[in-house]
Amino acid sequence: MSHVDKARLSAFLDGEATEEERREIVEHLNVCLQCQSEAEELSEIGELFGCLPDVEVPPYFLARLKQRITEENATSSSFWCLGRTRRFGLQRVMVPVCATALFLFSLFLGYRLGMTIYEGRREVTARADVHLSEDLGLTSFDDFPEGSLGDEYIRLLSGGGE
Repeated sequence: MSHVDKARLSAFLDGEATEEERREIVEHLNVCLQCQSEAEELSEIGELFGCLPDVEVPPYFLARLKQRITEENATSSSFWCLGRTRRFGLQRVMVPVCATALFLFSLFLGYRLGMTIYEGRREVTARADVHLSEDLGLTSFDDFPEGSLGDEYIRLLSGGGE
């Protein structure tokens, strides 16, 4: 004999089974230890639910729920939603893909912006160095002959001489 499925066992424990089903399930529970343990677990769960306080349902709750389900079914079959299961399946794929694309685009944009700023600063710094050298007269010390007074002066300033 096959095992009793959970739905029938739950209906039996809730008192929703027919007399014939009740008789079959009782006979099966007398011989099947696995179904007995399953019935015990389900009855414990039922007892735990019995300890919970009753929730008062607002008036017209069922009517509004049915209306929302009908509206959801109507919108989920439209062209843009592509059906409920397809929409959520598409959403589960598209959100990470779009987030990854946005992240990679941000990295690329940051790199290009950083390179532009760096190149601009490098050009400004090079021009400022040239102007500073010209203003201080440091260009006059460039390319002195070996052993000349200017060459020795540069060598001493750069720490090359003793």
